Amino acid sequence: MNDHVQVTHGRSYLLRSPYSLDAPAMKALMLGTAALFKVLAVVLVVYSWKTPLLTLTMRHQFNNWHELLELFRNSDRSNLSSDFESVALQSAWCNFTLPPETTRAPFCGCVERAARSYANKTVDSDGAVMKLVSCMSSRPTWQVKEFWAVRYSTPAIYVFFIVSTFLIVRSDVGTSYITLALWIQCITLVIPLTIADYTHNGFWGFTFLVVVLLETLVLLPGMTSAFQEQAGTLKRTPSCFWWAEYFSAPVFALYIPLMHCGRDFVFASVFTMIGTAIGGLGLRSFWCAEVYTNQIKSQFQSLMQRIVWLGILAACISLSVFTVIYYHENVPYAMGNFSVIMLALTMLISLLQWPGNQDWLYLLEIQIGLAALRNGMLFCVVLYDVSTS
Repeated sequence: MNDHVQVTHGRSYLLRSPYSLDAPAMKALMLGTAALFKVLAVVLVVYSWKTPLLTLTMRHQFNNWHELLELFRNSDRSNLSSDFESVALQSAWCNFTLPPETTRAPFCGCVERAARSYANKTVDSDGAVMKLVSCMSSRPTWQVKEFWAVRYSTPAIYVFFIVSTFLIVRSDVGTSYITLALWIQCITLVIPLTIADYTHNGFWGFTFLVVVLLETLVLLPGMTSAFQEQAGTLKRTPSCFWWAEYFSAPVFALYIPLMHCGRDFVFASVFTMIGTAIGGLGLRSFWCAEVYTNQIKSQFQSLMQRIVWLGILAACISLSVFTVIYYHENVPYAMGNFSVIMLALTMLISLLQWPGNQDWLYLLEIQIGLAALRNGMLFCVVLYDVSTS
């Protein structure tokens, strides 16, 4: 081992020498593991033609007031049709079939009473309009429409793609070779996914391309420059790990609303953004430990890491509360329960970034182990579901 001990402010840290990072054995291990995750992604791509679609919806609150009010104002009460009440309910978006185990909005009962009073000549048009206005205090109806859908296996393929590409970056086999390998990884996944379902996988294919562009044009040159300028003090392994976690964490948050009662597009987007915050703040905590290392800035290191960790904690609490609220037991996929377990592992990885844990000798190894466990679980669960569906 080419490790040495650095002492800072009375505390010792075990650092790996940059020479050990370039060891042929380490390169072979990283490339071999990258190939393994690529194989996992390809296996799921084979099933991508038959995986179910998980529909996302958009909700729109009732705003058809003009048509509803005009119906009462312009109707000839002396010659009202027998179905006036049903027409009024239709204008108020209250004539749709209710989903099982749901009740109609109180707003609909209010509109029905106003229409009945008007049809029975109990009140005139002005009185009926006033009754309608009073309905604004009741819970209104919502119109729910299909907006988009996600293929069940595609987010998992994205995770394995992310892990595979960052393992290639970590191998440090040479910039030109890494760039070529990244584009091969991208193209060989984007093309079959797009052919399988352009409508629903096209966005994911675009995301794959963006990730590779970011890795080749920003991250890879930045890592190479940092190693040259700082003589290897910027550790490549945790950097690649946290960037991979930053891109992967949103997927494990996304599976929660997809599997449970939260398939509204806006809600799923919020869930995904909070998941991004968990991975991103973990990455930020790592960078705080790397940037604030000299004596002048070291006083800010602990403070910044504590602030970042509080952000991680707040994001984890938010996701936990949402998960409890929207959790549904009768999910027809094994992913139903396992999605919660994998999200918990994702949160734990970032929560371990508490500043008091930074002296742990095997902290990063523990986090990598948790991520490997979670990713292995993801493959097994998705493969089981798509092969039995």
